[in-house]
Amino acid sequence: MPNAISFTGGPKKILADLLGTNVTVKGPDGKVVVTMGDGLKKLAHKSHEYMPAVRAALKLSDVHGAAECADQLGRVRDMAERCSDAGGDLDGSFEGTDLGSYTRPLKALVDASPGDTWEEVFDAVEALIQAALEESEAPSGAEMSDSTPSALSAPVGTTHSAGSGPAPTTHANGDDTMADNSKQLTDLETKLADQQKKADDQAKLMSDKLAEFSLQLTAVNGKVAEQASVITAKDAEIAMLSADLKKRDAQRASDRVEEAFETYKGKMNLTDAHRDQMGVFLSANPDGFEKLYPRVPASQRHLLTDQTGPGARRGGTPPAPPVEGPESELSMSELASIIAAKKGIELADAQAIVFAQATKIATA
Repeated sequence: MPNAISFTGGPKKILADLLGTNVTVKGPDGKVVVTMGDGLKKLAHKSHEYMPAVRAALKLSDVHGAAECADQLGRVRDMAERCSDAGGDLDGSFEGTDLGSYTRPLKALVDASPGDTWEEVFDAVEALIQAALEESEAPSGAEMSDSTPSALSAPVGTTHSAGSGPAPTTHANGDDTMADNSKQLTDLETKLADQQKKADDQAKLMSDKLAEFSLQLTAVNGKVAEQASVITAKDAEIAMLSADLKKRDAQRASDRVEEAFETYKGKMNLTDAHRDQMGVFLSANPDGFEKLYPRVPASQRHLLTDQTGPGARRGGTPPAPPVEGPESELSMSELASIIAAKKGIELADAQAIVFAQATKIATA
């Protein structure tokens, strides 16, 4: 900070030195209305001697004139009043700003004593700044560093908005700054609009692709459902054909057994009990069945009938005499099971052997 003078005697003495007899000390709002009269002549120092200290207390640089100092002081004072109304400490922080870093230097600048009020402190500093403004407008035309035209766009007395920091922003020219800010804002809005349009286009593209995919998925699902319906119908048809085939095969087997039974019942003395066994034999060993009961044309089946002897009258050969012994009590099926177990062969092969032996016995 540049070397600067210091005042003694407190804010009351500064005000008494500065105010002339033709000045109203208090305005309607209770603040001092500084209208310089002959009091300016009582100051032993010029503004360029004490304004560096004022600017340092207000955290302003040397390029800021008295008008900017007045604006900054107004903002600090406004914040101090809000802090006081809220019951805060003016030497502490308020609304995110280190208010004490402004109030403490201001107290020191005017040599405030314990009996002085904050209003008197601010009034004294405001009077000093106003004296600098009066000096810059004096007829002598002398221009000091503190009376340099302000580069700030805010006019003197601008009210500080709540929550904003007290330090002003420095620009080379107010009009150019407003134009630059306006252009930057326009450019930013244009960029935001472009980005928004790109985002909207991307969202629409994704939406269109999603809709297309949804249609494709619906079509695929329809085809899958159609194929499933076709497969179900085919399965039902196959099941029906399989059932018909089994039924037809069963009917053919039954017809073949009946044909063989009618053909050989007289020659082999077959009974109804043999009919069921013949069906099992045909199912288990079709080739053996055909060997044991070969097909005979209908026109030649009468040749298998015994036309002589006691059985001639009933159209068949008399049954063979029963075999003596315990074997005579066994059925052909039971006998086939015993043979299969003893020889370790299939039951169908054992049945073929039994039927072959029975045929030999019947035709002997």
